Amino acid sequence: MTTTALEVDICNMALGWIGAEPIVALTDNSTRANLCELHYPRARDAVLESREWSFAVEHNILDTPDVTPPTNPKWGQRFPIASTTLRVLTVKQPSDVTTDLITNGMVEAEQIPWEKEGAWILCNFDEISVRTIERITTTTEFSEGFVHALAARLAADLAIPIAASLSLQQQMYSLYLEKLNDACAADGMQGRSQRIRSRYLLARR
Repeated sequence: MTTTALEVDICNMALGWIGAEPIVALTDNSTRANLCELHYPRARDAVLESREWSFAVEHNILDTPDVTPPTNPKWGQRFPIASTTLRVLTVKQPSDVTTDLITNGMVEAEQIPWEKEGAWILCNFDEISVRTIERITTTTEFSEGFVHALAARLAADLAIPIAASLSLQQQMYSLYLEKLNDACAADGMQGRSQRIRSRYLLARR
């Protein structure tokens, strides 16, 4: 995987918390680097999908249902979920979203009936608006609080394979929850802009 300086910094923060030596790069010829390379993307995605981070939430209009209808007769349409989507939060009609964004920037409309099945959203509408949590790999988009929470989560994941300590893993997971709560509190005080766009390419992935 191609890494950035901040990713190495996050890994070294995690390694420091469990008493391990730092690395220069995730491609170092060392067990520590190999384990960081293995666990970093999984820890990042786990922390991303755990909360509605302002930098990871997107609003998208899906207007190209798949040509093959769902096998479940309850639903008439299915839309592919992007490979970058970690969680689908809400599914609504675009008209409801557009009207509400114009009035106050918030989405208050009721969700339409829908169901997630594998990599698909099943519903009975030809066009939908979805609110999702996306996989963000660009570290410059991370908040400082998120960086600390991610480092603590990574430290918990590395505590046993590197330090062989269950008690240390438990300590690091407690630290992770503490830093996660702090980061979420700070993130929740920010205004949230909604990015709306049409994903015509989803059906052709």
